Parts: sequence; structure tokens; C-alpha cells
Amino acid sequence: METPRTPAACAIRIERIEHDKRRYLPLLLVGDESERMIDRYLDRGTLYVLFRGDLPCGVCVVTDEEEGCSEIKNIAVAAPFRRQGLGRQLLAHAERCCGPRTRQLLVGTGETPSNRRFYEACGFRFTHRIPDFFRDNYDRPIVEEGITLRDMIRFRKERAEVVIETERLRLRPWRETDAETLYRYAQDPAVGPMAGWVPHRSVEESRAIIRTVFSAPEVYAAALRESDEPVGAVGLHFAESVHTAEVGGREAEIGYWIGRPFWGRGLIPEAVRAVQRRAFDELGLEALWCGWYDGNDRSRRVQEKCGFRYHHIEYDKPTLLGDRRTEHFSRLTRAEWEASNNGTALAER
Repeated sequence: METPRTPAACAIRIERIEHDKRRYLPLLLVGDESERMIDRYLDRGTLYVLFRGDLPCGVCVVTDEEEGCSEIKNIAVAAPFRRQGLGRQLLAHAERCCGPRTRQLLVGTGETPSNRRFYEACGFRFTHRIPDFFRDNYDRPIVEEGITLRDMIRFRKERAEVVIETERLRLRPWRETDAETLYRYAQDPAVGPMAGWVPHRSVEESRAIIRTVFSAPEVYAAALRESDEPVGAVGLHFAESVHTAEVGGREAEIGYWIGRPFWGRGLIPEAVRAVQRRAFDELGLEALWCGWYDGNDRSRRVQEKCGFRYHHIEYDKPTLLGDRRTEHFSRLTRAEWEASNNGTALAER
């Protein structure tokens, strides 16, 4: 006879909730006792719910604030499930899944010893207090741990560096110390011009590109795992830096290149598939785009191997080389990616 599983024994999963967020209001009120305050941020925020089995037992709401910042507006775990590390799991998941432009996480909370310990243990640092916040914004006294809350205390955390491991690669942020290696591969006239960019002319130019273009969120050095040597680049590009106007909200364009000594080894498809997983699983994007110029058959084949489907063609597109070209675009939706990955998983069983 099978022993019934208790809630604590059930598998944990965290889901991003897109619709009918208010059905989780009882849990949200655990973290913020004012429904009026919750209404200020719930619709514009991203809601994550932690489940044990089918039972929702924790919530976290994250909003995008000023450029480069996201804020934890609500985080709560139901009483029977506390002191099991679930709050930390929720917070870590929210940090991983923050929007691609997020460099800092902010949070404001009531001034209690346990709140301060929790956020400091999770890497947050106290920045300032907002006097009388709870008195001014709530219509009744808020009491936690026997303390009537008055001031809000504010914390900040620099977002953790994202590193993606694959079988042969480590996708990591670019560093200025990579400049000489970047120049070695990016000076090759067989690499950049096919993708519409000028070969690098000096190590200093490569260093400047690392500081600017390659410092954007979700742009990674494709480094060999065995040596950490960057041999190419892969990344997600958003509305301000994409090639086609077809890219919409919660969509991005993937760009990539690799040094000529590493052509034909399947490294770029390996990197692109890892970035696809990051985009769909963690960032919650709905579609990815990719483009190639006439004649760049290597790039076209990468896209085909990675599940992209031909979408449309655009003519007379200017490039950084000063010429104009015909560019082809392909697209991969979340639904297509999920169907493909489910089929792969089933075939491997």
C-alpha cells in the first residue's frame, strides 16, 4: 500500500502567473495586509507562485522600476510552510527571472529583526528608511512580531552575474581582460562582414566594444569550458537594438558569431539552444527572432538546426559597413520551442 504524501514531501515548482492573479489574494495578503496597496502593483508586476504538489504555498511579486532596477513588492509563504527555505527559493527564482535590463533588486519592508535578517542573508544591503511609511499608507496599524510598524526600511542588491553552462561552453559576461582574445578572433575579415559589422582594428577597439556593446544585459562571451577562453559571442537583443521592426513586446532577437578556428564544431548551435532556454524558461519571453544576410548560409543553417522557422524578408537594409543588403528573418515561438523540447525528451526516454 502506498503511503500518502504529506505536503512537505511533494515536489516544489514555481510558476509565473499571467492571468487571474487575484485568485492568489489570500497569500498576497500574508505579505501585504492592504488589498488597496496590492492593487497598486499586482497588475503591472510579475507574479510567481510556489507550489508543493498542487498546493500554492508562497508568492512573490516583482515590478520593473527605473532603468536597471526591479523591486520585490510582495513575498510571502503560508504559515505551515515557513522555516523550510521556501522564501529564499522564491527570492532566488525572482532574481534569476528578472527582466534582462535589471542590474539591481530593490525591496522595502517593515522594520523587524526577522525581516532584516532574511534580506541580509539573501545578499541585500540596507540603504535608507522612509519615515512613517506604514502610518501614512495603511488605514490601520500593521503589527509584526509584536512590533507596530512605522518606518519602511529599504534594501538593495546588485543582481547576480548570470553564467550558463553547456556541455562545452560557459556563457558568461564579457570582461575587459578578454580584449586581446576578442581582437584575435574579431579582426578576421571572414567573420564580421558576413554579419554586417566591421572587423576590429585594435585591442583598444575590442576593449571599448566590451565596455559598451558587450556590456548590455543578456550578451554573453561564448567561452570554452576547459579554458574559459572566449571564442565568440551570443546574446539577446531587445527593442532598441534589433534588426526587424517585427519584434514585439516580450520578444527578442538572437545574435551570434564565433571565431573561424571553431567553425564546423556545432558550438554556436549549442550556445543558441542554451540562450533559447534562458529566454523562454527564465525570462518568460514569447518569441525569438533571428536574421541572416543573403549569402550567409552558415548563419541560416544554425537557425534551422535550432528550430527557427522562416518568417519574412526585408530589402535594402543598411549595415555598419555602409552598404545595403537583403536580410532574411526567422522566428521561434515559445509554443514551438516547448513542443520541440517535449518531443526530444520523449524520444530520449
